[in-house]
Amino acid sequence: MIYIKKLLASDIGVSTIFNLFTKVIGLVGGFILTLLITNYFGLNTLGIYATVFTLINIAGLFGKFGLDIVAVKMIAEKDGLKDRQSLYRKLFIQVFIISTIVSVLFYFSSAFIVGKLLDNDKIIHITKMSSFVILPFSFFYLNIETLRGCGKITIYSFMYTSAVVLLNVLIILVIINSSHFELNSDLIIYVLLISILIAFLISFILVINTLFKGNLWFLFQKKISVDFSLLKTSAPLLFSGALYMLMNRMDILMLNRFADLDAVGSYNIILKFSNLLPIGVMATNAMVGPMYSKYFVEKNFEEIEKLALNSTKLIFLIGLGVLIFLLLFKTQLISLFNIDYNVIITSYLTAIGLSFVYAMTGAVGLILQMTGKQNVQMYVSIFALIANVLLNIILIPIYGLLGAIFSTYLSLILLNITLSVIVKKEFGIRTIIKI
Repeated sequence: MIYIKKLLASDIGVSTIFNLFTKVIGLVGGFILTLLITNYFGLNTLGIYATVFTLINIAGLFGKFGLDIVAVKMIAEKDGLKDRQSLYRKLFIQVFIISTIVSVLFYFSSAFIVGKLLDNDKIIHITKMSSFVILPFSFFYLNIETLRGCGKITIYSFMYTSAVVLLNVLIILVIINSSHFELNSDLIIYVLLISILIAFLISFILVINTLFKGNLWFLFQKKISVDFSLLKTSAPLLFSGALYMLMNRMDILMLNRFADLDAVGSYNIILKFSNLLPIGVMATNAMVGPMYSKYFVEKNFEEIEKLALNSTKLIFLIGLGVLIFLLLFKTQLISLFNIDYNVIITSYLTAIGLSFVYAMTGAVGLILQMTGKQNVQMYVSIFALIANVLLNIILIPIYGLLGAIFSTYLSLILLNITLSVIVKKEFGIRTIIKI
């Protein structure tokens, strides 16, 4: 108990608890959203929602081209407001150009991606519609990472985890309490797109208030130039992010291909539970990212290790509490979604067990991102993604949902353990706690 009290009383403990609150809001919102879609629109529509949102995330990742991670790293290193303004202007124009190109390409390739690769012709039209939010979606992440770099951690945490999902929930509540709408899959995608647009506008206003004193024209007062050197830094981050996202989302795409939308919907529900386990990772990442960068500039590796270990200890404590809760109330939780308990229980238990193990390996990739070793993370991520794809191809056709769960978490655990070994060898930093 004394150890726990000291840990929670430390700077990282207090900040993590504060940020954890915003994560819980987002997770609760996600559960409510999933319940609303499942109960009012059906499991099939939940599968469509998960698929389209996955495609938007992948396209948006290329739209921001890793420049959002560059923003949090480089803005945190700059003390002067003018330097931060100048950097944001450069990032702004580059994200605008790249995300516009990605949006156009995504629009014209939607039929091939959805019809041929995913073998699902009936969602081609709504996939094309989603191409129009790739630009604001990319800017949304650039903006909130900029706020993170400026030290607005609480705002960042809330926007990152809660903004889009809570907007979805609010709009759906209005719709289901109105008699003017026909509840169908197209409508739920419209809700998603509108929510992204509103979230982007809020994030943009926050950045203008933070960096440009609330005056939009300050952003355009000086000539905005393209700094291609930033792309050299962001490219490895793009590929690392793309590889990580594909490892998390590949199963949804594979289930589209080898199963059906109902299976995608069921898998999405299971992820809602298993994703509760690494909540401590999300909570600590928001705070320690800029601190890793700061200590690396100072060559203070002892503090980096201390931060990493304290983060993992908190992740363990939080994850253990969540794991016990999910085990004790598994019957009641599963029944909320009107899914056959006997069919899904094995996948449920496997997912939360592997997710807990994954959370215990910590957020080691963040250390490499914030210490200029993006390329190393990228190479390891390629290896883990290949393992993930192979596992998906082998296991999903045979075991369905269970195969998808094994594919995702085994590859993520492999990734983090490998990165931990590299960080230990490169910097002498231990990131995994001894239990």
